[in-house]
Amino acid sequence: MKTTEEWLRFRLKESERYQNYILNQKLNDASGLGRRLQKLVRRGRAERPAGVLLTGPAGSGRHCAAWHILQALDEEDCAPVFFTGAGLAQDAADFPDLAERLNALLDSFYDRGQGLCVVLEEPEDCPYCQQLYPYLGSVAQEYRLGAEILPPLFLILITRQQVTLPAMLQEQLLSCSCVLPDLATRRNYLEDRSKSIRNYVSLSRLAELSEGCSFGQLGQISEQLAFWVDTEERSLDDEMLEQTVKQFSPGKSDSQPQGQNPITAALDRLQTALVDLADRLSFLSVSKPVGAASKEKKEEPLIEEANENSMANDRSSVEKLPVHQLAKELFGEDRLQELLQN
Repeated sequence: MKTTEEWLRFRLKESERYQNYILNQKLNDASGLGRRLQKLVRRGRAERPAGVLLTGPAGSGRHCAAWHILQALDEEDCAPVFFTGAGLAQDAADFPDLAERLNALLDSFYDRGQGLCVVLEEPEDCPYCQQLYPYLGSVAQEYRLGAEILPPLFLILITRQQVTLPAMLQEQLLSCSCVLPDLATRRNYLEDRSKSIRNYVSLSRLAELSEGCSFGQLGQISEQLAFWVDTEERSLDDEMLEQTVKQFSPGKSDSQPQGQNPITAALDRLQTALVDLADRLSFLSVSKPVGAASKEKKEEPLIEEANENSMANDRSSVEKLPVHQLAKELFGEDRLQELLQN
């Protein structure tokens, strides 16, 4: 395990690298929460809370909201340091060891006179969280009371579920419950992310079909549809939209295999239909002609057995044909071209 000095150098270096990455991102604040929090932070230390608690499921915009806060704090030369609950458990053997390291972090920013934003994700994953919460509450209060001599300190806690915090910390944080995007929010998000396909896709219909999707899933859906539009160069119907939404929303998937794209699914359905049609045609071709009933009964089992073998052989050969070749065999080249053009 690293010493406190080694840990501090490592943590600052990692956070600086991540800060450079995340502040260069362009995130879509479709819900508007990020912009509201940004305005709140820009009011200054005297009017803003000591931090924010962002709670919600994955894909509900928690990180987007945090990103907007970091953008505003960056204007004050307030640098973020990133932690996870699981990472804190690995950084320290027990809570006193963790408190020593966190105190060293605060002292380093005090010595340089720079503001600090502590970003802690999933604190409940840390076995010392019940001791960590009072510590954070005490530190936040100390920095608020000593605002004239201490540099700015801001806390961002990101959790999946609502957590129970001690009163000292709870009173100093603004609690924000993030939810999956509703219909209007999905429409706004898609309008911003899908400008290249709006002439080929009904974004209103897509917003309806994507109920229950996260922001991340909406982004994947819009990228996939942009690919299909670029490939097909035509408008996409409801069936294509539904298949794409199902592809990136496992909870909405029914019998479609995970990862199967809409075009592959359509080809599979076409091949199944063609095979069924071939079965019917093969059945007609081996059916007994009119008047066959006048033959002796002892020949009937032989005829039925021949029919079954013929159908089985026909089906086996048909299933091995590519879809295009199968359609050509059934419809003929001219008819096939006519169907494809329509």
